[in-house]
Amino acid sequence: MQFHGVFSAGVSVVTGEGYLQDLSHYGCRMESDISLQPGTELELCFFYGSQEAVPIRVELATVRWAKGQEFGVKFLRLQSHEEARLRHVIADLLGDPGRDALLDPSEE
Repeated sequence: MQFHGVFSAGVSVVTGEGYLQDLSHYGCRMESDISLQPGTELELCFFYGSQEAVPIRVELATVRWAKGQEFGVKFLRLQSHEEARLRHVIADLLGDPGRDALLDPSEE
């Protein structure tokens, strides 16, 4: 399943949009028209459900790998309520409300 997301990268003030795939509580894989280099730190917001939904906000993430327009993102810092929302989304996707994703897509 794909999620629409927006991101911004600190010092260089890069902003962009992309699609998240392979979501876990560790990170995700993203595809975007903007190329980012490994080591780039960013803030990420993504939407689950309708576009009117309140986005889940990852305060700090880092690009772990990049190939063309795809890159792996590792989540480093989320507020506790955002982490709870993320776990709920993952459980919903897995069809098991008591289970979290175990794979880390931010690692290639």
